[in-house]
Amino acid sequence: ISLTPKRRRSDSCRGHSYFLKIFKVSLFVNLKKMVKLTKEDKELIKECEKYGMKNRSKRHSVSATVVSKSGKKYNGMSMEFDCILGACAERTAFFKMMPKEDEIKTIVAMHKSDILPPCGSCREMMVQMNRKNLDSTWIIISKKEKLRLKNLLPKV
Repeated sequence: ISLTPKRRRSDSCRGHSYFLKIFKVSLFVNLKKMVKLTKEDKELIKECEKYGMKNRSKRHSVSATVVSKSGKKYNGMSMEFDCILGACAERTAFFKMMPKEDEIKTIVAMHKSDILPPCGSCREMMVQMNRKNLDSTWIIISKKEKLRLKNLLPKV
C-alpha cells in the first residue's frame, strides 16, 4: 500500500503552470522593462532545449541552464517523485554551480519547447545565493524577451 497520493503526469509542472497565470498578470506592470534577446540568449535556449530532450523522462520533465558571472554553464533537470518531494530544474543547476560560484548572469528553464519563468522559491534562492543577483541576473521569459530578476521580485 502506498502512503503517497498518485500523481498525474500533468502534476509535474503544476507549480510552473499556476505561476505562469499569475506571472502574465504581473508582467503587465513590467512590460517596459523587458529587453529583446541577444544571439547568445537564443543559443542558450537551444542548448537548454537540447539538454532537456536528451535527459527528459517520467521523473525529469523540466530543464534549466544557468550561465554564471564567469560564463560557465550549468544544466539541471527537475526531480519529481511520488512522495511530492522534488526540486526544480533551476535549483538542481544552482546546486551544481555552488559553492564555486554564486553570481548568475542568465537563466532559462524549459518544459519541452516552452520557456518557463522560475517559481518564487527559485527566485528567492537566487537572491539568497548572492544579493547582487537581484540587479545582475537576466531571466529569459520567452523566445523573444528577458527581464532582470529584480523585475520579478519588485518588493525585495
